[in-house]
Amino acid sequence: MPPTLFETSVPIWRVFALLGSTLGIAVGSALLAMAIGVSMGLLLYLSGRKATSLWIGALVLPLIWPPFQTAIGWMVLQGESGITLFQKDSFDSWVLSILFSPLGVILVHSVSFWPIPALLSWWGFLKLDREMVDQLRVEGVSIIQSSLFLCRLNLVPISVSILLVVIFSLGDIGAAELLQVNTFPVLLYTELNLIRTLGPVIRMSAPLLVFMAVGIAIWTSLRNRIRIETETFEPLAAQDRWISPAYSRWLLSLLVLVGPGTVLATESVQIVRDLSTIHLPLLTECLSASIWTGIGAVLLGALFLQCGLLASGNRSVAWTIDCVSFLLFAIPAPVLALGLLRMFSSMGRTALPLLDSFWILSLACTIRFYWVAWSLVQSGQDRIPQSLEDRMKTEGLSAWQRTRHIFNPLLRPQIMAGLTLVWALSLGEVTLTRILQPPGVQTLAARTVNFMHWGHDGMVAAGLVTVALLEFLPLLVYIGWKSVWGRTQ
Repeated sequence: MPPTLFETSVPIWRVFALLGSTLGIAVGSALLAMAIGVSMGLLLYLSGRKATSLWIGALVLPLIWPPFQTAIGWMVLQGESGITLFQKDSFDSWVLSILFSPLGVILVHSVSFWPIPALLSWWGFLKLDREMVDQLRVEGVSIIQSSLFLCRLNLVPISVSILLVVIFSLGDIGAAELLQVNTFPVLLYTELNLIRTLGPVIRMSAPLLVFMAVGIAIWTSLRNRIRIETETFEPLAAQDRWISPAYSRWLLSLLVLVGPGTVLATESVQIVRDLSTIHLPLLTECLSASIWTGIGAVLLGALFLQCGLLASGNRSVAWTIDCVSFLLFAIPAPVLALGLLRMFSSMGRTALPLLDSFWILSLACTIRFYWVAWSLVQSGQDRIPQSLEDRMKTEGLSAWQRTRHIFNPLLRPQIMAGLTLVWALSLGEVTLTRILQPPGVQTLAARTVNFMHWGHDGMVAAGLVTVALLEFLPLLVYIGWKSVWGRTQ
């Protein structure tokens, strides 16, 4: 009988083999996403693009699109979906053979996560002296040599983006499960369904948790060296631009078309084709669960952000919040879900109302994605002038006064952007929902994955398009409000 690992049925050699292959997939995804994202950041910088809300929103669009949705879109594009694909022993084309392999997972993750290095590298490039770039042009340095030189100067933001993509890739289960690639998070989720015991699962994931601890140390040290600021140079005239702005538009359009565009194109057609298979009452029930889960996550996220701002005056407390929130975001979702179940189950009957409602899902999503929103708020705090901070200390403002009268007005865009990301990521979360779902409560994203396994292609299409519209709802409301407000002004 092979040796087992801490009371589980998984051999030790398999755990470490899967952990190694999963780290390989994560690093490969990070490197490919870095190549794509940094190229986009360079194009935006060299073409003189300014960091407007429109361009930032366009870059964030693929990031809030769950990787499993991109995987489904690519599967449907190849004419394969549902239960018929999972019953096959071999694939009909080399494209499907690549897609259903570790390389396919790397491609899906890269298409989903490239905006992270794109945004961080772009903001890093905007901090560089514009005259230095003009001097390189005067000296006849090629674009390739100049790009490599700029990337070397911008190494810290690029390194941060690589670390973040690795963390995102390590935490994803949906894409690997759909593409039939056995990764370490998939193994954790499978073993969790078999034993439902927190201790063995945590001990089995101990090597990954050690890696996450190292990631926290790297993240905190790198973050102290990067301060995202707005650009100071004037927009370039058309004849002075090194690269035409059209190139950045073409590349962005191509990447959005390959990612979210594929799903919308293939699944929108599938909805019209398979209207008879769409079960509207079931979708409505899941839609209600998704909306309430998202609303609860936003409310809890807003409360947690206010608590973080109140405590941000103490540097040690702020550093602790940053590290703990990063750890909760980075640890595998099955471990987080089972830990919450264990904690609330130990409370007895007092926790039953929470476990039997959507609030348990909202709390889990808030805990998992709080770090994303908190990072945006911290980036806004980095831009607050030091003179204003010194004046707050001189006047002796309390933590509540600083938060209410200074931080909330100045950081309102970052707070709203962070809560919007919490909303979108909560709607697309699958793993936490499938573990923590109360009786009769299942979000639309989790149900859509089940539809995929059962072969209900029409309901898969309806679910994906509905989730996408829900994720973009705050952005659509904001655009509408801005247009109406602009006319009234």
